[in-house]
Amino acid sequence: MRSSGFRRKNLWFERLMAIAALTNLGFVAFDLSYVPWRDFWFRNLPQLTQVYDRVKGIEPHRETEAYLESVNALEQELQQSPTSLSQRGIDSELQFFNREIRPLMAVNYYRRIGENGEFVDWFWLIDAPFVLLFGTEFLARTFYLSRRRKLGWLDAALWRWYDLFLLLPFFRWLRIIPVLVRLDQAEIISLARVRTQLSRGIVANISEDMAEVVVVQIIDRVQDAIDRGEVSRWLLQSVNRPYIDLNQRDEIQEITTHLIETTVYKVLPKIKPDLEALLRHNVDAVLSQSPAYQGLKSVPMVGDLPRQINERLISELTEGMYGAIVTALQDKVGADLVTQLVKNFGQSLSSELQQQRSLKKMQTLAIEFLEEVKINYVRRLGDDEVERILEETQQIRKIAKRS
Repeated sequence: MRSSGFRRKNLWFERLMAIAALTNLGFVAFDLSYVPWRDFWFRNLPQLTQVYDRVKGIEPHRETEAYLESVNALEQELQQSPTSLSQRGIDSELQFFNREIRPLMAVNYYRRIGENGEFVDWFWLIDAPFVLLFGTEFLARTFYLSRRRKLGWLDAALWRWYDLFLLLPFFRWLRIIPVLVRLDQAEIISLARVRTQLSRGIVANISEDMAEVVVVQIIDRVQDAIDRGEVSRWLLQSVNRPYIDLNQRDEIQEITTHLIETTVYKVLPKIKPDLEALLRHNVDAVLSQSPAYQGLKSVPMVGDLPRQINERLISELTEGMYGAIVTALQDKVGADLVTQLVKNFGQSLSSELQQQRSLKKMQTLAIEFLEEVKINYVRRLGDDEVERILEETQQIRKIAKRS
């Protein structure tokens, strides 16, 4: 209950400060737009210009005012004793002047320049109370964060870095950033969709470049390592390098045994028909070139016998090979022989790879292969793919949050 009440009080305080920041931003926006829009305000709300012209140091233009006063004096003279000018249509010309010319001349103004060479601007007097309010709040928040989170003053101040825009006497238009953040934190508006789209846009713009740069950089480093001979030196040193066993287990042997058992008991039974078909094709190809076999096929009552013999031979051959392999694995001596075969194969391969000519050829081929990988497979992510990745990331976050 106490925590809930504290949160409600804190929310009301955040809303109050957000409204104050929004009000200040409104004054800033009006001040920045006042001079460009002064003609509009002068024609539609002259009382406002009479007040706010003083803030911007704006005064009526002396020459324009003198000219308009001369026209006013002329009108008064014409109204007190008729002259020949009235008879010549001066009234219609004065009406045209007052209707078309006077409004254009009336908006002309003079703006004073201060001692610093800039236009006089007293807006800081209007802005000062807000700056004082936000400055006091910023110091209080910094002190509170430094005590609660055990941070230094600089780190605590940077915790809400965006509030600094409320204190700057220049670039006041940047205050829109803390105002939007405060309105979102005060739950007056929701920027969740904006944050999502903004983050998606940023990631979409940089992810494709980052992915390409990272992959290309990794491939370039691998190419450099191969070209400098680091891989070959590692292979040469690996033979005589002492191996550190952490758990008294030969992982390579266990992995090899597991792969062999999986291949024999799981894979070979499934591909047995394919092996038989391959053997049958090869046997038929060899026998088809034999004149004796072709002649035997033409003998009456014997023509189909060679095919049946081939089928029986192929079946027994595959069954015998599979049975021999299974028997070898089930036999302790046979299993040891298979392990020794794999071990000797690895050692022989490593020994052959250490030959200078073989290493040089493999280095060249590896560098060329990696260069082809960069060209063919390191391609930019499309917009659809980036959107898909971001969507998957968002779904993962939602699932993790629910769990």
